Amino acid sequence: MRPSEPWHDLLQLFNKLNLLYFQGAIAAEIGWGRWSGRKGKRRSVRLGSYHTERRRIVIHPVLDQAVVPRHVVARVVHHEMLHQKHPLHDENGKFRMHSR
Repeated sequence: MRPSEPWHDLLQLFNKLNLLYFQGAIAAEIGWGRWSGRKGKRRSVRLGSYHTERRRIVIHPVLDQAVVPRHVVARVVHHEMLHQKHPLHDENGKFRMHSR
């Protein structure tokens, strides 16, 4: 479980990255996701997601630990910010977020 106070400050990271790479043009909320209540083994973990309709970035709480370097969290946040700058595109009738 996550401690009551976050280890990494997502808003601070977001603001720094927004100025550095996007000249402040990214307008989105950012926050930590919730731990899943699922039991058993998971095959994968989605470290971050961008919700277009709500303009919200959600980062998986597994990254909110002292053992996770700040630059790793920053990389995931930056990736999700790119989804606002480069929205979904139509590829042969299918909407894709990531190109090949």
